[in-house]
Amino acid sequence: QSYFNPDEHWQGPEVAHRIAFGYGHLTWEWKQGIRSFLHPFLFVPLYKFLALLRLDTPWFMSVFSAVGDLYLYKLSAVLFGKSVAKWTDPGAWADLLVRSFYRKFSGLLAWVLCFYSILGHKEFRFVLPVLPIALMFSGYSLAVIEDPSVGSLEYKGKEFSKKHNKCPPKMTVSILFLLATNVPMALYMSLVHQRGPEDVMNHLAREAIQGNVKSILFLTPCHATPYYSMLHHNLPMQFLDCTPSSEERGVLDESDRFMMDPVSFMSIYAKDWSHPSHIVLYDSEEQKLRSFLISFDYREEKRFFNAHFKVDRDLQASIVVYVRTR
Repeated sequence: QSYFNPDEHWQGPEVAHRIAFGYGHLTWEWKQGIRSFLHPFLFVPLYKFLALLRLDTPWFMSVFSAVGDLYLYKLSAVLFGKSVAKWTDPGAWADLLVRSFYRKFSGLLAWVLCFYSILGHKEFRFVLPVLPIALMFSGYSLAVIEDPSVGSLEYKGKEFSKKHNKCPPKMTVSILFLLATNVPMALYMSLVHQRGPEDVMNHLAREAIQGNVKSILFLTPCHATPYYSMLHHNLPMQFLDCTPSSEERGVLDESDRFMMDPVSFMSIYAKDWSHPSHIVLYDSEEQKLRSFLISFDYREEKRFFNAHFKVDRDLQASIVVYVRTR
């Protein structure tokens, strides 16, 4: 129910939505042929199937992720045994560097982490391809704590020793530590932090079903919200462009110019715009543009919570929807 980064919507479901339903936005990477359509094509068949049955749903990505988790369990069971596979959980990062006889996997992890640590531009998603391997090692470490025989060379994937009926104190402490440090944070990040973009698009989708939305303008950093894949209505929508300029270095795009001075930007922008029925913007910019929007007969329709603290720019505590009154 929260928004992580643009790629989770714009580089998969949005592209697949365009292929399956005939409308959707392709970012500049797709127009330049930088990205491959292989990943989005995974979603196209189900989109088409659901469209035929009139059961269009945004839940496919969740099912797709669940299948990945299932086969991570199966891989862990093959390599280490079921006693290790059951501990393969995202909360077990603390045991990432555990000693393992599967040196090829541990070497791969070390190489990837060291290589990406050198890069000037770092993103969490860069290490996602090796996350399943790290989780297997974490599960292995927890299994060793519960039953030391798991770490012996003679173990070779057998089940836990029957003599270990009680949970060792170290295991109890480890479980409590992982639960205390991961469950609250996971719930907060998944259900609370940066949920505004998801909530605002769900609201606009419901309004579109009722015929209350004619067009939408997003006065946000570009790609800050989901798009047609979540609205699922072929309505005119526009956001501030941030396509890299290859002609002249140092030239600011629309999104950057707006963020630097929203009032001056909109004073020029409004000379040629066709008044959208709805405008979406963060409260940090809404405070500066409130008088401007009112002068064009817009009023606040809905405000959604977004975040308690800033991430990579000024605090965007809420995201606001303005609707034109005439």
